[in-house]
Amino acid sequence: MKAFFHNMTVERWVILTSFIVALGLGGVGFFKFHRERVELEDALKADVIKLAQDTQASAMKYSKLYKEADLQELTGSQSNMESFVRTLATRKEASLGQIDVRISESPNTLRKGVQDLRYTLQPQNRERAFSRIGIANYLYLLESESRRLRVSHLRLTLSPKNLKEWDFPPNNPEQWFWDAEVLSRQKSDATK
Repeated sequence: MKAFFHNMTVERWVILTSFIVALGLGGVGFFKFHRERVELEDALKADVIKLAQDTQASAMKYSKLYKEADLQELTGSQSNMESFVRTLATRKEASLGQIDVRISESPNTLRKGVQDLRYTLQPQNRERAFSRIGIANYLYLLESESRRLRVSHLRLTLSPKNLKEWDFPPNNPEQWFWDAEVLSRQKSDATK
């Protein structure tokens, strides 16, 4: 051993010292980082499960809401509401055919910053009468398939064409003229 240290030069001492220090620092660093890595992996396992469940729940909620909006054709601007209202009128349950839609805007007097959009709905052919069940189904579809629309006014007038003098309306296959008003409430653009 004396012979080993006796032949040492400064360069060899520097190399030997650096080697011993590197081994010591490598051991300390390995055990320190190994402990931190194990702690992070354990925390990651617990958090990943919760994060995956939250992501899955959010994705399912998004899919449901997007599907509802897509069915209502409301994924775009407010003008698509007219298309939605017209599409419902032509569905088999209502069978009302083509309708006219007029839009009027009015500020809501009960709440500041809220605007009411009123849609006045009428059949395009004003001389054609419709069954009560078709009209009722249409109004039901408007409210059930859209969270944004509520029927606020309905006017029904019995068609005199189908009514004979001796028939009372409940015994007669009734046909009605109709017009309705539908309300959509939204935030006013002035408050933005």
